[in-house]
Amino acid sequence: FAALPAGHELARRDVLKAADIMAEKLLLLDEGHCLRDQALDVCGARSPGREEVRATSLETLRQMVGMGLGVTLLPALSVDAGPRIGKKSVEIRPFRKPVPGRTIGLVWRKRAPFPETFERLAATLKASLPPDVEAV
Repeated sequence: FAALPAGHELARRDVLKAADIMAEKLLLLDEGHCLRDQALDVCGARSPGREEVRATSLETLRQMVGMGLGVTLLPALSVDAGPRIGKKSVEIRPFRKPVPGRTIGLVWRKRAPFPETFERLAATLKASLPPDVEAV
């Protein structure tokens, strides 16, 4: 999903293409975070002169968007996660198909004690996914 400041020109659209945000000031997580690299890949934004602003958490990025500092990408699992200050100051827009995505896995050692605990955790996580997130 794209997170845009309220009133942003792109917020007038119902659905976005990744190319729509290529020219925008992109707010990113710090170096080394997998979501940072994925956002750059989605936006085709790995140009040396591109202006970037960095933060250490998704919630900080969301607040920065609300202050009008730029736009960012949010994973589906974080779009409706928890209470937020200034919720009305951020517009969330989905991407047109093919929708950018990622796969998250839960891995444990074959000989780990209490494997049933991991299996229950996996089942609980799958059961709690929002309807628009596909479990594999």
